[in-house]
Amino acid sequence: MKTQQAMRFFMIAVCVCLVSYGGYLLIRDHAYARVERLTQSYAHEVEPFIEEFAQDYDLNIVYFKVFEYEAVRAKVFVVDKQAPYEGNNAGGAFMYLERRDLDSAWELAKPVEVVWALSGSADGRTWPPYGLTDPFAERDDR
Repeated sequence: MKTQQAMRFFMIAVCVCLVSYGGYLLIRDHAYARVERLTQSYAHEVEPFIEEFAQDYDLNIVYFKVFEYEAVRAKVFVVDKQAPYEGNNAGGAFMYLERRDLDSAWELAKPVEVVWALSGSADGRTWPPYGLTDPFAERDDR
């Protein structure tokens, strides 16, 4: 009898773990889909500002993602592999952009917020998680 109860408890625990993990994957994938959809829809609007900023500050932008977008506000995650330094000097940062109206240019609404860096002390995370490489970039290694 105890063996049957233990087996039942084990099966319930396994089911709870599987459902929990499946729920996590569903939520994560929904978050990725949202960011990818926003990036596909609005990257062309913020890209000129990102490129100009990168040129002004001598940055090597690996990729960027649009995390939030409104007509006059945007939150963009930028991954930079800093060219003057060799090795693993890279980082991810949020840029909060704003503009007065639809005809004006984007500008920084507040200082760049470094989220993570391979060198240094920034070790935060984004949701959904993005790292040094874009998980949705098209690969040429087929």
